[in-house]
Amino acid sequence: MAWAGASPLFAGPDEPRHMATAYATYHGQVGHSDIIVPSMFASAAAEAPCFALNPSATADCLVIAAGPDVEVASQFSSYSPLYYMLVGWPTLFLHGEYALYGMRAANSLLFALVLTAAIMILHPRGRKSAALCGMLVSLTPMALFLSGVVNASALELSSACLVASLAVRAFQTTRASWVIWSGLAGSVALLSLTRPLSPLWAGAIVAAALLSSPIRVRDLLRDAGGRAAVAAGLSMTAVAAAVAWALAHPTQFIVTQPPPASLQDAVVIFVKRLLLDTPTMITQMAGVLGWLDTPVGWALVAFLVGLGAFGIVAFPQASGRARLVVLGLTLFTVCVPIALTTALWSGTGWQGRYSLPLVAAIGVVLGWHATADRRMRRVFVVLAVLMVTAAVVAFAVQFVRYAFGLNLDDSWSKVAWTPPGSWALWSATLGVGLLAFVIGLRLVVGPHDRIRERRSFRPLNAQSPA
Repeated sequence: MAWAGASPLFAGPDEPRHMATAYATYHGQVGHSDIIVPSMFASAAAEAPCFALNPSATADCLVIAAGPDVEVASQFSSYSPLYYMLVGWPTLFLHGEYALYGMRAANSLLFALVLTAAIMILHPRGRKSAALCGMLVSLTPMALFLSGVVNASALELSSACLVASLAVRAFQTTRASWVIWSGLAGSVALLSLTRPLSPLWAGAIVAAALLSSPIRVRDLLRDAGGRAAVAAGLSMTAVAAAVAWALAHPTQFIVTQPPPASLQDAVVIFVKRLLLDTPTMITQMAGVLGWLDTPVGWALVAFLVGLGAFGIVAFPQASGRARLVVLGLTLFTVCVPIALTTALWSGTGWQGRYSLPLVAAIGVVLGWHATADRRMRRVFVVLAVLMVTAAVVAFAVQFVRYAFGLNLDDSWSKVAWTPPGSWALWSATLGVGLLAFVIGLRLVVGPHDRIRERRSFRPLNAQSPA
């Protein structure tokens, strides 16, 4: 919620059009490419806001004026309306800037609820800290920033975490309950209906959880066939609905650029983009805020250090099968975006935040098959510290960027823009939120891991209880 209050309106990537689409969804304009919305969306939806793409510009240049309704174009009207129904409801009873902040609050609440469910669903028998380590890797400053603006990528990330958590739970045993299987079906539906490529992410995450499981498929079908069949049927129905909507409402980003002239040209373009675009995507995943105009260097350092520490400890602990699956999912995460941009993309290119859901899935699957021992708990502490410090640094960078501009030649004695309430209010809110999150993780993880460790160090000659 701190990011929602401290970020200028329309500061999120494509936020004006996301907000306009959410408003239109609740006012009888579902799936329309041209929508009629209040004038406050007009100039911002037509082009980037005045401070976007210019790090030296402060946010005080933005003026939101009232006026008659106007017609604007929004490519996100071709997205599934589910996300916009979940965040657009404040426009039914709020108006003006209150409605805009209301939609942000709805997005923040939705992100927090889904992410909390993903954390709580992980099995309590000693694997929680390892799997949560993998999930924490994906909670970069970019992810936290998205939770505070209106953008479908926020729900895509949190719902991917939920799908991964439920999938590893469902495939850990042949006796998973109806609650787990029905939750998996619901989370797959939620993820699949978020963005046009989300069904592909959902399929990859579920496949990775299934293939990494030691449970044989025939045993799963024998003992949990009914539950699995119902969940699979519901999931495939949701995926089919998402695909049908995407085909009926093609976006401006996909399937509009002709493919390379030959296979050789395609290979050359693929390799070039793989080498040149991958570092950019990693940087954007970590923390390039705003309209990709506010890089946070410490966010990249924290992301790489955390990812490296987790991988060094967790990868050797996983089974051979799990390691192969994780490597395959990593290859999928890197190569599929490059392949799509090579063959289909017509815009400015892939943006790193689109891959964050798969990064979360990689972490959860790998962590689930690792061991919650003392080394992993140390990694957990390191990741928590890195996450908190990166969030604080990113919040401070955002304050400087919108209040003073990033032009160091200007005087910093005058604050050009302040958010509603004051910076102090939202800084305190961030601090309280981060403290509550860390304490909550500690309460959730600690006791179960201590029980597992005591059991795992039982002497070899100890007798089992009768």
